[in-house]
Amino acid sequence: MNNISISKPEPEDAEDILHVLYRTWLDTYPNNEYKITKEDIEDSYRDSFLPENIEKLKNNIRNTSDECKRIIAKADGKVVGTGMMADSSIGLRLKTLYILPEYQGNGIGKRIWDELAKQFNSNKKIYVELAIYNERALNFYKKLGFKDTGRRFVDNDLKIRRGVSIPQMEMVLER
Repeated sequence: MNNISISKPEPEDAEDILHVLYRTWLDTYPNNEYKITKEDIEDSYRDSFLPENIEKLKNNIRNTSDECKRIIAKADGKVVGTGMMADSSIGLRLKTLYILPEYQGNGIGKRIWDELAKQFNSNKKIYVELAIYNERALNFYKKLGFKDTGRRFVDNDLKIRRGVSIPQMEMVLER
């Protein structure tokens, strides 16, 4: 994938970023064992594309602080991936790293990761939280050197329709 560009997002990328998040969640998070359905994911994104919520993300992009970095990947001008990392009191937190399903496995996630890590140029530990059943993400983070902290939890901010939650795990990269 040579036609991939990595850059900071502009406010006009907001709707495309939401599209990447929505499509990736639909592809990743439905799970029979945990009774999470495609409809649950669709329902959790129901209001995301309302004009006021798109405008809110545009404002967040405009007003991103120095403690938070956002990166997008574009293929032929189309947003195909997005990532965000933030500095916190305990270390850095990789908040998002999502690639459209049809673009996964082509090194785009690694390029976004590399750019985010470079933006912080820090020796702080980096933490990431992911669904315990997301094998693709688990393997990706292991390749980057992340280790399982053993922490398992339910993030109430990730509660979806019917009160079902996506079970989470934490990994850490010591630098």
